[in-house]
Amino acid sequence: MLLKEGEIIESGEMHVLRQKYQTAKISIQCHENLPIYRDKISTLSSVRNVYIERDTIQITAYNIQNARQEILQIASKEQWPLTNLTLHRTSLEDMFMKVVNE
Repeated sequence: MLLKEGEIIESGEMHVLRQKYQTAKISIQCHENLPIYRDKISTLSSVRNVYIERDTIQITAYNIQNARQEILQIASKEQWPLTNLTLHRTSLEDMFMKVVNE
């Protein structure tokens, strides 16, 4: 249940709310060639935005499942030295901010 100024603005089971307000963010870590991988990821149809933050490629996707599949396909085909791929889970704060801003 999400409350704003004492009023219920959203309710339901946590897994349903997380799916409804899921953030479409992926982080990828690898030791080298980040700009090259960023540029290749940016051409994928499911990807909205890509940028590098320290040693991590941050990706915002239109569809997180499609983006994950496309990224893994190209990374496998080209043998990228990935050390980590993370699908970000929606926090309660993220859900609250999305509901409040709708």
